[in-house]
Amino acid sequence: MSLFVRLLLLFCSLSPFAWAADDYVGKRVYYVASYHQGYPWSDAILKTIQDIFADKGIIFEHFEMDGKRNPSVEHNEYVALQAKANIEQFHPDLLIVSDDNATKYLVEPYFNGNLPVVFCGVNRDVSAYHFNTKTITGMIEVELLDRIVHNLKEYAHGNRIGFIGMDGYTEHQFPDYAHSLFDIELDKTYFVKNFEEWKTEFIRAQQEVDMLLIHNPDGLPQWNNAEARAFVEANTKIPTGTTSSYTTQFSLIGIIRLPEEQGRWAAETALKVLAGEPIDHFPLVTNKEGKLVINLRLGHKLKITFKPALLRIAEIIR
Repeated sequence: MSLFVRLLLLFCSLSPFAWAADDYVGKRVYYVASYHQGYPWSDAILKTIQDIFADKGIIFEHFEMDGKRNPSVEHNEYVALQAKANIEQFHPDLLIVSDDNATKYLVEPYFNGNLPVVFCGVNRDVSAYHFNTKTITGMIEVELLDRIVHNLKEYAHGNRIGFIGMDGYTEHQFPDYAHSLFDIELDKTYFVKNFEEWKTEFIRAQQEVDMLLIHNPDGLPQWNNAEARAFVEANTKIPTGTTSSYTTQFSLIGIIRLPEEQGRWAAETALKVLAGEPIDHFPLVTNKEGKLVINLRLGHKLKITFKPALLRIAEIIR
């Protein structure tokens, strides 16, 4: 048997799973979510990461900062210190974080250069963080606002655009993001601290703007899904749009970012880094995947007839 054939057979016998085991067994990865267990976005990212890491011998731990239900600076600084202590005790080979709170309060002050970090779900712009790109990379989360507004304008009776969201860090970034990235000017913004405020501002928006962008309210104090659905269906007078899967039940049109895309990219990039590829080989990226959702209940309320071509490509809420 020639040397070439022997080498070819040897190469073919090397299972990629054996190669993966050699590279990953015993490696330690710590994951910090900005929000809480039970929040669908965070849960989907965590599940995707765990599924990709399954059977690879990775020692994996995770921590939730609960920043959606507790958006104050004081809370986030406190839980970031808890996470920092856990990470230092765990001694990970790599840190994964999702969304803004973990990035702002944990990575930037404590792990900007001294540990490989892969982030995902950080909204819109990371330039303010001054990351060390030799040790940090990630997937930036962008909302496809231009597509949503384009669709809403088809059913609106004017051009005034409103935004309603929690009184939190990410939500307050929204107007600048809409302007800088998409040249979209918001005529009114409504930042709320609890469900009662949300209902009051939602009704006000029906009179003050012609279309309304609804940010994810999950985690808002006193929030009640069933009550919110009934309230929205009773009080909607203008077309509404969202980029969150959770919020499609309260919105006419959704163009949905997929948490699985964020988790998949983070996990697969982490595996490559754990296998020895330098983290600065992976430039920052943005999410590309999206799903169109149409809420026919609200369409009926607004007496809207959607084009059949649009309905064929959309997920329908009836």
